[in-house]
Amino acid sequence: MDKKYYVDLIGRIYKILPLYEENKDNFKIYVEGVYIEMCGNDDFSEVKQIRNKIKGLGVANVGHDAVRRTVFECINIIDKIITMIEVEM
Repeated sequence: MDKKYYVDLIGRIYKILPLYEENKDNFKIYVEGVYIEMCGNDDFSEVKQIRNKIKGLGVANVGHDAVRRTVFECINIIDKIITMIEVEM
């Protein structure tokens, strides 16, 4: 469990929102890459929830509000993971 990884992951997930707004083709490719990365992570049960949300963004035809809401939900989950890591340290 690497706190830095999760801090960096917040940045990668946040990047989904401007990509959606600027270029939907790159958005889909980027979301797929983040999803693939998350498939290799079984550190916390919450990661599965994030992975499912990210996958949904890549396969569903969602609007801006749903993308925004999902990005910030994922960031909130990661913040909780970071807090758990800090408590364990």
